[in-house]
Amino acid sequence: MKGLITEAQPVRADLLPQSFRARIALAGARRTTVVVIAAAIGVVILGFVLASLQVSSATTARNAAQAEKANAEQAVAALAEVPRVTNLVNEVSAGLELALSNEVLFSGLTTQTASALPAGTVLESMSWTLVEPTAALAGEADEPPDLGDLALNGQVCQFVGGASLLDSLQQVTGLQNVWLSSQSFTDLGPAGSPCANQPQYAFTVNADLSEDALSNRYAAETPDGGNQP
Repeated sequence: MKGLITEAQPVRADLLPQSFRARIALAGARRTTVVVIAAAIGVVILGFVLASLQVSSATTARNAAQAEKANAEQAVAALAEVPRVTNLVNEVSAGLELALSNEVLFSGLTTQTASALPAGTVLESMSWTLVEPTAALAGEADEPPDLGDLALNGQVCQFVGGASLLDSLQQVTGLQNVWLSSQSFTDLGPAGSPCANQPQYAFTVNADLSEDALSNRYAAETPDGGNQP
């Protein structure tokens, strides 16, 4: 019987000293440690970068949201101001219309009043008093509004001069409720005066202004193009 021939396996012999093999193992461990640490640091850095990007994105979104909120609040505030401003404008307009509603052109009214005085009348003073618009409208509903007053002082010839004066003033457009407050004898008129050698009487006449005295320059226009009374 023939014997079996087997291939001889090479013999491996570790001829490196134990200390050298230990250094090699330590170096491998160090490399592994460095790789692990580097990987960990990389992961940390990557996480930090991602977190920073997220924070930056969140900050940008927050700032944009705050800006939109501020714009919305300003828009709401502006809208809230509209009714208040409109009310103020309406109040000012109404006040202006009321203030101008009782405008009287006194120059023309004074000329008319002076022209209506009877011959021989000596006018010593003429004064006008204008009533505030709100007070003018505060009277009784069935009475004409009291817009203002006229006061005349002077002298007339003879006793009947006062009555003639009243009749003349009652014809002046813009006057109403004309009355003779007082009339008293003073003296005979001096020579050369309108009442020469005639009895003179001092008088005080009062009258109210009527709506006809209003200029109506600022009255609101009616649809037909005229002015409201």
